[in-house]
Amino acid sequence: MPYYAYDYNIVFVDTTVAATPAYKSKTTSRNLAPILDANGHSITTASKILLGQRFPFHVINKNFRDTAGFMGYEELDALVEDGNGNGVYDPLIDTVLIGYPSRLANQGIFPATLFGMRLPSVMPKPNDVYRLKFMSAPRDSMTFTVHTQTAVNAGLLSNDMKRIKVVPNPYLVTNTMEQYISNQGFEPETGVALHTHSCRMHD
Repeated sequence: MPYYAYDYNIVFVDTTVAATPAYKSKTTSRNLAPILDANGHSITTASKILLGQRFPFHVINKNFRDTAGFMGYEELDALVEDGNGNGVYDPLIDTVLIGYPSRLANQGIFPATLFGMRLPSVMPKPNDVYRLKFMSAPRDSMTFTVHTQTAVNAGLLSNDMKRIKVVPNPYLVTNTMEQYISNQGFEPETGVALHTHSCRMHD
């Protein structure tokens, strides 16, 4: 998920202690927005999405502080994809989908699935933490060739190329709507960099 290239912790808690209750899903609607599975495919059978479930862990975004969140960090939502369709959450079979909660028409929706997980047969202990780090890399680049109409003086061309500068190099093209602004670990997709060795001129 390149748009959510953050650091996430899955923190298991002792649900018998009042200070660390089980997490309860905030999603209340299956129909107001499409819900995707862990592979990015839309779950078209609404009954395969189990709402109102409780989990012995909390998932937090370690890149964002939130005094209202768990342990002082932004908290993600969780819901269940019912793998065997029996209408009951089976931790060893069903997939827990993790994503960001949102609101629409006064309902809790699940607009983005980051990843899915199944609980192991041997449950983690309270205070165990699983850490996930999402990495982002540039998606593509563009190379072009300039065909000139006249002969090129290689010496002059070399001198002219040395006079071209990009400051800073690379120059990153961005704006406040892009994820790079709020996440310094995110690799921006747009930029200009000068690589004179890759510039080819043909007569």
